[in-house]
Amino acid sequence: MKRVVVTGMGSYTSYGLGKDLLWKNLIANIPAIKEVPVSWKIDPNRKGFYAPLPKLDYRTLDFSKSEILQFEPVTLNALLSIEEALKQANINLVKLNDKLNRYVIKDKHIDVDKIGIFGGTGIGGIETLSNATIQFAEVRSGKKVRLDALSVAKTMPYNIAAASGIKLSLHHNINSGTYACATGTILIGKAFESIKNATIDMAIICASEYADQEVGLLYNSFFYGNTLTKSDDITKANIPFDKNRNGFLFSEGGAGALVIESLEHAKKRGATILAEIVGFSDTFDGYNMVSPDLTGAYIEKMLLDLLSKASVMPEEISYINAHGTGTIKNDEVESLVLGKIFNRHTAINSTKSLLGHSISASGIIETITTILSIQNKKIHANNGLKDPISDLNFVKEPIDLDIVYAISESFAFGGHNGALLFKKFIK
Repeated sequence: MKRVVVTGMGSYTSYGLGKDLLWKNLIANIPAIKEVPVSWKIDPNRKGFYAPLPKLDYRTLDFSKSEILQFEPVTLNALLSIEEALKQANINLVKLNDKLNRYVIKDKHIDVDKIGIFGGTGIGGIETLSNATIQFAEVRSGKKVRLDALSVAKTMPYNIAAASGIKLSLHHNINSGTYACATGTILIGKAFESIKNATIDMAIICASEYADQEVGLLYNSFFYGNTLTKSDDITKANIPFDKNRNGFLFSEGGAGALVIESLEHAKKRGATILAEIVGFSDTFDGYNMVSPDLTGAYIEKMLLDLLSKASVMPEEISYINAHGTGTIKNDEVESLVLGKIFNRHTAINSTKSLLGHSISASGIIETITTILSIQNKKIHANNGLKDPISDLNFVKEPIDLDIVYAISESFAFGGHNGALLFKKFIK
């Protein structure tokens, strides 16, 4: 069995492009929250809040015209995150084709056939899908409308893995997966297991979501599903683990990417090691499409399995980056399970309390946050928490903490649960 380490990270969040911006704003306790656009509001008398993504001009970034034409923002944002992660991992890219903007990895210590891509999203190209629906309706009504011939390619969730493989001229081990809100976490886990079992030497993992759409289709779907925050008070609209929580803060999305590899492989090429991954576990509730099993039985089983696989005791866990959505049932079940397993010294926070819920990208963004916390020996606050739902050690203000072991966990619509166990890397 191989030891697995993280050597590169990249992100695009409501704070902007790059993991440095992510960390700077998290540790400064700056919430990403604004009132939703008027065009999203079905009821004009309600405020409604969300975490918007800053708009990018892709023409000024490293994209060809054909890439901007072929790919939706959900894929372009994924590629930007991967670019940042590869740069931090010090992986040498040589441009093969200027027009198509394609690269090849050139490094005597890297066998490109032993690199894996693990890419995923929850929704895919929602804007293209929405526009195509309108266009087809217009065609049926007799209007002359030019249909987007790339609609299928743009909307399929596989696009992220495929685009990544094409961009980097890779021909083996291209994997795609969608696990709703646990997508990023599960993909990291699958990649971790592939390296641990020596199937591949290195993996590039990315999860991305992009839900900016003219009428707020996804936002309103969640709202009428009774999962979004209902508060008209911006200070109370996003308060995970508080007794007065009332739903999650919708985020327009985001993207995150990791480069992970075997310890042996990282050392051979002189890579800087950011943290070690020492465990992964996932379970499936088999209970309900939109509600967690209220007993938390399979979340508990997942966490106990995670610790057992790594031979780590619960009291050794310094920090847990919780799923922490701010919904009534999710926070109740999560705090119940954490209270059963961990002592009251383990620090707990929710990154969603500052960033909102970026759906399939949330797990990988929270993984990056967890690793940055290990590196910087600091933990960001669980923003807005005034009246905790339990006596767990929720972090109300940013704190300093020398973290040895940390967990990041995610739960998903449909019932999929995933958790990763990280360790501070000691040479």
